[in-house]
Amino acid sequence: MVSSNFDNECRKRVEFVSKLKAGAKIHLSATCGTGMSAVLKLLKDAGFYCTGSDKAFYPPMGSVVKGLADEIFEGYDANNIAKDVELVVIGNALSRGNPEVEYVLDNKIPYASMAEVFSALLIGTRDYCAKSIVVTGTHGKTTTTSMIAELLEASNQEPGYFIGAIPTNLPSGLRMVSEKLDSSMRTVVLEGDEYDCAFFAKFAKFLCYRADIVVITSLEFDHADIYASVEEIEEQFKMLISSLPRDGVVLACSEDAGVLNLVNSLEQADRDKVKFYGSTKKSLYRIVSREVVAGKQKLLVDLNGETRELELEVSGEYNALNALSALAVAKELNIKANLKGLENFKGALRRQQLIFNQNGIKVIEDFAHHPTAVLKTLKGIKESNPNDEIIAVFEPRSNTSKQSIFQEQYAKAFSSADKIIIKTIDTHVSYSKSKTDVEALDLEKLIHDISTSREAVLIKSVKEIAKSIVDSAKSEQIYVLMSNGAFGGLPKMLPEMLRKK
Repeated sequence: MVSSNFDNECRKRVEFVSKLKAGAKIHLSATCGTGMSAVLKLLKDAGFYCTGSDKAFYPPMGSVVKGLADEIFEGYDANNIAKDVELVVIGNALSRGNPEVEYVLDNKIPYASMAEVFSALLIGTRDYCAKSIVVTGTHGKTTTTSMIAELLEASNQEPGYFIGAIPTNLPSGLRMVSEKLDSSMRTVVLEGDEYDCAFFAKFAKFLCYRADIVVITSLEFDHADIYASVEEIEEQFKMLISSLPRDGVVLACSEDAGVLNLVNSLEQADRDKVKFYGSTKKSLYRIVSREVVAGKQKLLVDLNGETRELELEVSGEYNALNALSALAVAKELNIKANLKGLENFKGALRRQQLIFNQNGIKVIEDFAHHPTAVLKTLKGIKESNPNDEIIAVFEPRSNTSKQSIFQEQYAKAFSSADKIIIKTIDTHVSYSKSKTDVEALDLEKLIHDISTSREAVLIKSVKEIAKSIVDSAKSEQIYVLMSNGAFGGLPKMLPEMLRKK
């Protein structure tokens, strides 16, 4: 079980980082992850000298790191850490036994996690930044955080933000709050992950972000490598809600069963902080009507008595709910929202990103990997493209998706696709907090179950998948590539092959 102890040691690390002076030398171990590369940008923007190490520097994040760091090292070695280093930021991919980790511990060098650096330098105290908005949930965190940041930006709020991907309408995934603003006007919005911070900080990252407003999009079981049950995940959310100030607000999605279960289990004082958003009458912030016209969503929303109309380019009811939560945040901040921030929203890289569009053939890349995300993503794409053939191309890659936990759910998740291609799992090596022996996802059974209603095939390699698609691709087809990893380079390879064809 992930520890529920957001302890004094964490607070000491945050305080230490907050007192570092510009120019101090900082090393980042495992710097190529999305979050750690954002930390690197934050530190450079704050005026620190930064070195970084990782096992490899593959694009796109490897290229970003190379462009930001003062010096990089490929591979992990104690010699990568300078004698005069003042802090080492340790990524949560690393654990005891790593040579840089052991060197830091042996020599009593100050260290911190990604989330603790964000807490110290991006958010700070309430005297520095009045409002911290934390977006949480099993699904939709990146998109919703992007929507809120873009809405606030369009509404002249100049927010600081951390987004766990590269947004299309913002210059980067991270920006510090504007010090030109009075501290009472400063707002920061962060993607709040329920995954733990690091091997030395076994609690959810979002606990570090001293939230004033929490958005909860959804809540389901995930991260089987560190959680044994959804109840353990709920405990982290309960801690987050309990940490809110008395005037803190929880914006909870009324459409999600897991969110409703969480709210119902709260102590009354914490339940009083909850305001619902959704389509139901119990929602303070409500979608009154939604229709899809020419691939766009037209919404009529009721924002606690204020009615507004808007049009979204992104597909799916879940994205309409994400947009509604962004409007709810603006309302809670007493901001007159400029709807252009949502109407011009194009998403973030790898979130329904259109990466090829020629001769009536489209290829979309998406991060969906949990069965609920797969289901909602495909449903939304089909809704906006009813006349096109939807081909889902799925890689079970995450620790949870490679296990049998969601065997039945995956069989139903592809119901909006006309054809399904599933890549075989390269290795079933996986770890479950609740089991010693992990039962693997049975891909043959999955293909059999899907094939009762639509065509489904299992293909061993990425090259074979690409060739199969290129050989059969025709007009009015949409290929949706779904993986929480690089998918073996398929998103780069496939468009190149299609262009040659």
